[in-house]
Amino acid sequence: MRKPRTQMVTITNDFHNSTAWARARVLPDGRLYLSEHQVRRIRRELCGVTLCSCGGYLRERGRQDWLVEPEVDPHTGRVVGVYLEARGEAPAPRSTPNPVEMLRAAVADWDCKNVFYLLSLLNNLRAELEDEGQGRKLEEVVDLCDLPSADFPDWVRTDWPVWARDEQGRYLVGATADEVVTEEELRDW
Repeated sequence: MRKPRTQMVTITNDFHNSTAWARARVLPDGRLYLSEHQVRRIRRELCGVTLCSCGGYLRERGRQDWLVEPEVDPHTGRVVGVYLEARGEAPAPRSTPNPVEMLRAAVADWDCKNVFYLLSLLNNLRAELEDEGQGRKLEEVVDLCDLPSADFPDWVRTDWPVWARDEQGRYLVGATADEVVTEEELRDW
């Protein structure tokens, strides 16, 4: 049996100034895959604080080379691994949209399955805007009030900074849409 192809990946958190490395399995479609064990280790290395909301699902924060999409077991709702998709650092050919437009389109097409993936897209969009050096803010590119979302329960107040809800009942919140909370945490606001 042939050994699966792997690639070293680096994930960072610029809030805690931490870095984690892992050897990800290369999938046939070019994406990378981290196991549940690798995900737990990376989260612990980047931010060991249980209730900290410093980053995305892997506790990544700041410019990353990867878009993060957790793999959720449909039967248990538990995250069993993470897919990483390269952001692509090379200049795009003229026939393809620039990274900001690609990320904006990915945000608009979010399937409401996992809000951590949406947060990862927004964080990468913020990083791309910062790299452009034109001083544009996320709110100028994406209308936070118009993010795709699963239906909100009636008890969610419209004056709260709650931007999106996924199918598991997790919410994207915060003045700049940079934090994820559970339904129980939202009820305690």
